[in-house]
Amino acid sequence: MVTQLEKVDFEHFVIPHHKDIVTKKIQTFILHSENGIIKFNARIDQEMSDGMENALAYFIPEMVFLIQRRQHQRFSFLKGTQFQLLWTI
Repeated sequence: MVTQLEKVDFEHFVIPHHKDIVTKKIQTFILHSENGIIKFNARIDQEMSDGMENALAYFIPEMVFLIQRRQHQRFSFLKGTQFQLLWTI
C-alpha cells in the first residue's frame, strides 16, 4: 500500500486511514526519497488515533538502523563520532 505522511511531530507520524491496515499489528514502513529509503517498524498509538477522523497515528521509533547495500558507500562517519537523525518539517 502506498500512502502519504499527513503530519510528523516529535513523537508521532500520521497517515490516512485505510481499510486494509490491521491496527492490532506492528506495521513496517518504507520512506522513499531521491536519496534512498529508510525502513522501520512502528506501533499505532490507538488513543491518539481514536481522536482523529480518517487518520492513524503511529509512534516514531526511538531507533532506526541504516543499512547500505551498495558497493560504494554513499556516506560514512569518522571513527568515534555518533550519527543522529533529526526529523524536521
